[in-house]
Amino acid sequence: MSEETDFEYAEELSESGEKIGIEKYEDDMEISEPFDPESISIEHKIVPMDTLIRRLKQKSIRLAPKFQRKEVWNKTLKSRLIESIMLKIPLPMFYVAADENGNWEVVDGLQRLSTIRDFIIGDGKGNGFFLENLEFLGNKFNDKTFFNIKNIDAMQKIANTILETEMRFIIINPKTSEEVKRNIFKRINTGGMPLTPQEIRHALYQGKSSDLLEKLAGIKEFKDIIDNKNYDSRMAARELILWFISFSLFERSSYKPTIDTWLS
Repeated sequence: MSEETDFEYAEELSESGEKIGIEKYEDDMEISEPFDPESISIEHKIVPMDTLIRRLKQKSIRLAPKFQRKEVWNKTLKSRLIESIMLKIPLPMFYVAADENGNWEVVDGLQRLSTIRDFIIGDGKGNGFFLENLEFLGNKFNDKTFFNIKNIDAMQKIANTILETEMRFIIINPKTSEEVKRNIFKRINTGGMPLTPQEIRHALYQGKSSDLLEKLAGIKEFKDIIDNKNYDSRMAARELILWFISFSLFERSSYKPTIDTWLS
């Protein structure tokens, strides 16, 4: 009998559904001890479009472009989101995490907020994107920018509809513990391709550590070693490096589950 044994394990997948050679683990996020209700502070808020635009211009809503997946919305998807606003179709809830200075880190709604910014603010000189492939309003508004719409008398009603839109936000306030924030993130992360644990960490912990992981994952010697064209698809390679660094910096005896809490 051969002494060799074939081990099968689940692997992380790229955006195109290919296995990328990094083991996928299911981290147990069940709460072993109840959270102190005082450590959970979540606010429901209606945010008018003018307030949203002001915050976007101030950059007090941090869209964290490094967090965007490789495949972002195309012009048709962006245009149809704007069309939904024109038609007064309510947008899904936005989730943000507030810091001590009142800045909002986007947890869910990055593509929608980026689209609103790119259409209404554009480059700040009226050069937002042109609408295209609209389903219901194409005859009148295809090939129009927001600058065109607000400066054409016959389109003022639609311009006002856009500017008077109100959006629903869930704001996770600063006093909420980090573990609760990650748990909330995972609970709302139910889309067609849920975020990997490392993508969630990257969204929540922007800074020197996330920059370092990106840099290390791009080193030629590292890419040669793992020999995979999808070497950092969905940030799997960054997580691999984070595992190595975490157990290099800290004694293994100090590890306490869960692995998500340890790596975070």
